[in-house]
Amino acid sequence: MSVIPVAFCIIAMILTASQASTNAQHDDPTPTPTLELPKTIHFIWWQGLDDLHARSHNGQTATRNSPDWRAQYIPRWIESWKRNHPTSQGWTHLFWDEAKLLQLAKELGYGDVMHSFHERIKKIDLSRYLILFKHGGIVSDVDFESFKPIDSLVAGHSAVLVEESQDASINCAWIASVPKHPLWIKVLKEISKRQVQAPNSGVMYITGPKMLTHVSQEWERDRERDRALNHKEDGYDVKIYTHASNENRLFYPYNADHMSDANNRELMSSSCSEANACAAEYPDSYAMHHFAATWYDHYKIEIGL
Repeated sequence: MSVIPVAFCIIAMILTASQASTNAQHDDPTPTPTLELPKTIHFIWWQGLDDLHARSHNGQTATRNSPDWRAQYIPRWIESWKRNHPTSQGWTHLFWDEAKLLQLAKELGYGDVMHSFHERIKKIDLSRYLILFKHGGIVSDVDFESFKPIDSLVAGHSAVLVEESQDASINCAWIASVPKHPLWIKVLKEISKRQVQAPNSGVMYITGPKMLTHVSQEWERDRERDRALNHKEDGYDVKIYTHASNENRLFYPYNADHMSDANNRELMSSSCSEANACAAEYPDSYAMHHFAATWYDHYKIEIGL
């Protein structure tokens, strides 16, 4: 696939001049908007399926409410998406591991950006945006549980994001779009800029919710300005299910605000996970993020905590 125009500028900041010149020889694609998201759900487990299943098995004897303990439910949570979005209704479910993601980053001209990250979770976050830019569909964290078919919540939108908390923070744990949505060009540009300017900053700032929220807000401001000046649309929108409207509860009945009280995890996530009853517990929600944080212990080691 050809490298997008903005990628040339991004790569120039982190590659040698000769490498940038080589990438610049590629043709520039012109994105064509389409309002129908591909019926594809992407899951990422960097270490591969064998590791995921081993982590799940070991979780059965781990300390309750620890990331390892919560990992035992990951296969069930993944299966919930397959059950509610079956292949018989045109859905495809793809699983991405390190080898596939490194190849994708290289193919799209972001191999050096990927390798510039020391922390695995930053590589995973970058991968989410690359997957959606090329393939479109839905990228769901493996600790997101599906309760109902999601079709009606994405229909008619070229990108869908969800706020996770009262401060309007947008989590990248569940994101969706058509291929080549220009939002991801802005996201990839911002990630590369932050990595160059502040490479030792945390995952939330470089690739996670703080970055995604900033870019999404910037996107909305730019779109409002363009509409005022040009009085027309280009076919791309970004639907944000907001906390202020309570729409975010469709995805986050248990949200980041609840995590300020440790007792809420047991009451709102762990107990119903153990009983396999979260869908019944939250009948008005379509999905639920359990915030399993299976990445966090490894991240702490990587950053020396």
